[in-house]
Amino acid sequence: MASNKLAYLYSNNELNISNKKLKYIDYLENWYNTKKIKLSLNAKLSYENRINHIKLYFKNIYITKIDARTLQNFYNSLLDKLSIASANKVINVVELSLKSARENGIINRVPVIEKSKNIKTTKAICSKEQLDTILEYIKVNSKYYLASLIASTTGMRLAEICGLKWECIDLTNKVITVKS
Repeated sequence: MASNKLAYLYSNNELNISNKKLKYIDYLENWYNTKKIKLSLNAKLSYENRINHIKLYFKNIYITKIDARTLQNFYNSLLDKLSIASANKVINVVELSLKSARENGIINRVPVIEKSKNIKTTKAICSKEQLDTILEYIKVNSKYYLASLIASTTGMRLAEICGLKWECIDLTNKVITVKS
């Protein structure tokens, strides 16, 4: 298996720039296997999700063939299916692994790409009329009307709504106080 070959090359200090047959995903797997020892379970799951995106795109690409155009095309393809923030996190994993490859003498430099800025925007999920229709349906057909009403009009999270106590609600001033 390729990752066994990679581990052998690492252990014998034979992994260098002349090893042009090293596929990027093999290097990435080995890099992640050494990194995951220090990660929490949630961090491991996040990395593995990001690595899955990377593997699909780079499955047959040799690490020495990754240039700025290849990386930019990958990033642009991520933006077609992920948010800017998620695409940036995936690219960050690629950049970290390529920096490691540079430090290990496998590549000469890490390609630089142009990333989109993660601009906070607010999106109207539905119009006021649509929200009223949804809430009316919930009111008639579900026991979760009050929680739905609070969530849709305040932006509170489910845990915050479930943790509400009467002392947090000021009906006179129409204020809900969220206590952590």
